[in-house]
Amino acid sequence: MAADKFLDVGEWVVDQGILVMRTSEYFERKGRVDTRPCENPEVCLKRMGAR
Repeated sequence: MAADKFLDVGEWVVDQGILVMRTSEYFERKGRVDTRPCENPEVCLKRMGAR
Protein backbone atom coordinates (compact mmCIF):
# COMPACT_ATOMS: atom_id res chain seq x y z
CA MET A 1 0.00 0.00 0.00
CA ALA A 2 1.27 3.50 -0.82
CA ALA A 3 0.58 4.81 2.68
CA ASP A 4 2.77 2.10 4.21
CA LYS A 5 5.68 3.00 1.94
CA PHE A 6 5.21 6.68 2.78
CA LEU A 7 5.28 5.91 6.52
CA ASP A 8 8.34 3.68 6.12
CA VAL A 9 10.21 6.50 4.36
CA GLY A 10 9.15 9.00 7.04
CA GLU A 11 10.33 6.69 9.80
CA TRP A 12 13.67 6.25 8.04
CA VAL A 13 14.10 10.03 7.70
CA VAL A 14 13.38 10.58 11.41
CA ASP A 15 15.78 7.79 12.39
CA GLN A 16 18.53 9.29 10.25
CA GLY A 17 17.96 12.72 11.77
CA ILE A 18 18.25 11.31 15.28
CA LEU A 19 21.43 9.47 14.31
CA VAL A 20 22.98 12.68 12.96
CA MET A 21 22.05 14.63 16.09
CA ARG A 22 23.48 11.95 18.39
CA THR A 23 26.81 11.71 16.57
CA SER A 24 27.31 15.39 15.72
CA GLU A 25 29.39 17.61 17.99
CA TYR A 26 27.14 20.55 17.04
CA PHE A 27 24.30 19.27 19.22
CA GLU A 28 24.92 18.86 22.93
CA ARG A 29 22.93 17.26 25.69
CA LYS A 30 22.10 19.45 28.64
CA GLY A 31 21.50 16.54 31.02
CA ARG A 32 18.81 14.04 31.73
CA VAL A 33 15.19 14.95 31.38
CA ASP A 34 13.26 14.48 34.61
CA THR A 35 10.26 12.29 33.80
CA ARG A 36 8.98 11.84 37.35
CA PRO A 37 5.33 12.83 37.86
CA CYS A 38 4.70 16.15 39.55
CA GLU A 39 2.48 16.15 42.64
CA ASN A 40 3.55 19.54 43.97
CA PRO A 41 3.93 22.38 41.42
CA GLU A 42 6.42 24.30 43.59
CA VAL A 43 8.74 21.30 43.83
CA CYS A 44 8.51 20.72 40.08
CA LEU A 45 9.34 24.34 39.31
CA LYS A 46 12.42 24.08 41.54
CA ARG A 47 13.45 20.89 39.71
CA MET A 48 13.21 22.71 36.40
CA GLY A 49 15.28 25.62 37.69
CA ALA A 50 12.49 28.19 37.86
CA ARG A 51 12.61 30.78 40.59
